[in-house]
Amino acid sequence: MEPEVIARVPACGNLAGGDNMTVQSVRTSNIRAYEARDAAAWDQLIRQSANGTFLHTQQFLSYHGDRFADRSLVVTDDHDRIVGVFPAAEVSAVSMIVTAG
Repeated sequence: MEPEVIARVPACGNLAGGDNMTVQSVRTSNIRAYEARDAAAWDQLIRQSANGTFLHTQQFLSYHGDRFADRSLVVTDDHDRIVGVFPAAEVSAVSMIVTAG
């Protein structure tokens, strides 16, 4: 089953990340909910980014999975490759979505 696309964003030009990332042209970006199958690609993007830390990895975030409902989003290119992430969780006690990104 295809993931539900929340939004489509038209051409955003070139993206550049940290030293290990290449510049790529993204024609269209899709924003969708994070799924467990995205974990490896998410963590790879964080490892290669200029500002990512272990605190942004799904390996770390999933440690807290029993306390918060994951509401993270991923930004993908036309080939469903992750080009951006938005870590977020729902705190039900206060009916709020929070992020530390």
